[in-house]
Amino acid sequence: MTSKSGRIVNRHFRIGKEIDITLLKNLDRDTEVKLGDIGIVTLKQLLGKSPEELASNAKIKKDKVFDLVKSAKKLLA
Repeated sequence: MTSKSGRIVNRHFRIGKEIDITLLKNLDRDTEVKLGDIGIVTLKQLLGKSPEELASNAKIKKDKVFDLVKSAKKLLA
């Protein structure tokens, strides 16, 4: 799978590099800032928290968080 920049995402993940959440197509700027404010800047960090915790801590609607998590899992599949 390729990212917006054309890089092969799965290859970067396998060699241990962190993948930035900005590669998620359904991530708007406001949500990106809210996640960044709680220290979530990579897909690994996003997937390392429960959707409920992310929604509560970042003040993001749960359905938005579930969509982001789903997209992150697809990107890494």
